[in-house]
Amino acid sequence: MRAKSALKVLLRSGLHFEGTTINEDGRLRDARDVLSVRDVQRILGIGRNATYELIASGRLPSVRVTPRRIIVTRASLEAFLGLPSNRPANQQ
Repeated sequence: MRAKSALKVLLRSGLHFEGTTINEDGRLRDARDVLSVRDVQRILGIGRNATYELIASGRLPSVRVTPRRIIVTRASLEAFLGLPSNRPANQQ
């Protein structure tokens, strides 16, 4: 799924996952700083294999912290979606 089309789908659906939303202003709100692959899958509304393909291809940056655990930062997910950073200017 292309980032632009993913963003359009998410904005139309009013994405909501456990307190995480993307509003009309195009910002990812209330997401934790570190997300699991399952969190990313639910936020994007895509399947498990598609999520792992994004990670394996390098289009969605991630960190393997153990042989069985991969994490994705909120910043990398926002960058993938083409969203502005959710942090105030003095914290960047």
